[in-house]
Amino acid sequence: MFVPSPKTEVEVRFVEGGKGGTRVEVEHRDLDLFGPRRDEMRGIFDSESGGSGLLASFARAAEASARRSLDAHERGGVTAVADAGAARS
Repeated sequence: MFVPSPKTEVEVRFVEGGKGGTRVEVEHRDLDLFGPRRDEMRGIFDSESGGSGLLASFARAAEASARRSLDAHERGGVTAVADAGAARS
């Protein structure tokens, strides 16, 4: 069944990984609501400019932030993290 403005569902799970890391699992459901464009939309979501690229960018930023935090901790300092325009340490 084709729905003109489909409302799909995205589930994001954060799973404890090895060495103190976290794996992010994303499941995008109800793509069948795109009807005959389902495969096209899946390709868009999986592309570098879609969700896959966004997650890769987020992972790079998180890794860089973790390295900065570890470096500051090793130097005996603290780090500040920006959160919606507000800084906290």
